[in-house]
Amino acid sequence: MKITKSHSVNILKVEQKIRKFKQQGRGKIMVVSDFDGTLSIASGPGRKYMTTFGTAKRHLGDEHEAKSVELYNHYHQFEYSSTITEKERNIKMREWCQKSMGLIVEYGFSKNTIDKIVKSKNILPRKGLGKFIKTLADLNVPTWLVSAGLGDVIQAFICDYSQAANLHIHSNFFEFDSKGTVSGFDPNRNVFIHDKHNSLRLERQFMQDARSRPLMLVLGDSPDDLDVISDEQNSLSIGFLDDDIEGRRNEFIENFDIVLERQCSLDEVLSLVFEQ
Repeated sequence: MKITKSHSVNILKVEQKIRKFKQQGRGKIMVVSDFDGTLSIASGPGRKYMTTFGTAKRHLGDEHEAKSVELYNHYHQFEYSSTITEKERNIKMREWCQKSMGLIVEYGFSKNTIDKIVKSKNILPRKGLGKFIKTLADLNVPTWLVSAGLGDVIQAFICDYSQAANLHIHSNFFEFDSKGTVSGFDPNRNVFIHDKHNSLRLERQFMQDARSRPLMLVLGDSPDDLDVISDEQNSLSIGFLDDDIEGRRNEFIENFDIVLERQCSLDEVLSLVFEQ
């Protein structure tokens, strides 16, 4: 794939980063990727595909969905508000995450619900996902899926593609009773927007990977996904822009090293970084 001005505002800088990744080798690279809208796609012809939280709303009934919408209407205003501090925003986002998960517990989410979600195919994989996951496993590249969504749903979905030891999921997980019904969650282990970097520090394996693998390939569908980057010089960020392309293109090109549009395949990521 040839990098052009439609992919990046600084072609020379991006080409230098790609060269560094290839010269230092696969043994120095780790991958950190968002899930919703990144490894899955956000929309398709004539329909909107769901986030992992969105699938819970679909399968837990109208009353649960109505209460979820109430939470959204209350908390979404704080997500990008310029009138509150970062600390205040993080408090609001944590509250939103915990109340949303608490609502899911209240309405009887279960392992059976997760099976139905995966089989319903409301979550659609991005083209090339199977090859992407397999290639990273074959190369033994530590791969972290970092999501503010529902980890149990992501895990069930991704198991169809890989159960390799190189793949880790850092997300919001539930606790289940002996019957497979949700019994609760750990309120101290929430992953939410604007705070992915801080929550990742709690993962000992991630910190070990980061020390031994100084080059970080970051994939996302929002500039907020770049929160995981602590060393910009040794990172390469790729943004997937599938919706409102004309309206969001400038924001993406200003924040990501490379922008891939219109449901671009993950094959492009492999060709950019992992093919010699």
